[in-house]
Amino acid sequence: MSIYRTFYDFCSNLKMSQETVKTISTRYDSIIKRINSGYWSNSSISHGLYVGSYGRDTEIWTSDIDIIAELPPDIYWTYKGYSNNGPSSLIQHVKESLKITFSQSKIRGDGQVIIIDFSDGITFEIVPAFLNKDESTYTYPDSNNGGTWKVTKPREEISAINLRNNSSNKNLKNLCRMIRAWKVTNNVNISGMLIDTLAHEFIYDW
Repeated sequence: MSIYRTFYDFCSNLKMSQETVKTISTRYDSIIKRINSGYWSNSSISHGLYVGSYGRDTEIWTSDIDIIAELPPDIYWTYKGYSNNGPSSLIQHVKESLKITFSQSKIRGDGQVIIIDFSDGITFEIVPAFLNKDESTYTYPDSNNGGTWKVTKPREEISAINLRNNSSNKNLKNLCRMIRAWKVTNNVNISGMLIDTLAHEFIYDW
């Protein structure tokens, strides 16, 4: 077998299987529909976005699935007005809504997210968030240290990774996945966002 083929197979084997991808898609639709039915006037699959490594397409088979669930603006003002940790109250409210559909799965709130652990080992981390007027950034709740509201720019992150990947003969995303596999194998304490950022800058300099 050629070096090219060996390396190609190595990179391919780091990715999730197509069966897993289909399962993720089905569960994503169910999660967004559940939240929409509780906070919007319909149960469509609008108002959702894959973020994190899955959204940036740098995930490997062990990665959690991070998603943003966009909520209506008036919900933000309601919880922002709370005198005692509105972010925590919002996360708990979304968690209880998700329990209606996913009562057989382990669901918990954790700082900025609601986590659903499915029995097959796939984990979703849901960030309830509000789309800002610029239509590219989101404000999301952080229940830590008494509760704060923070801003994230996932669409910019996704765009930056895609642009650099396309200009590097698709090498960036493969490099991100290889570093993730190294991290898991060696139990290295480094975040996925930092991995992608370092790989992005390395490819640029290289």
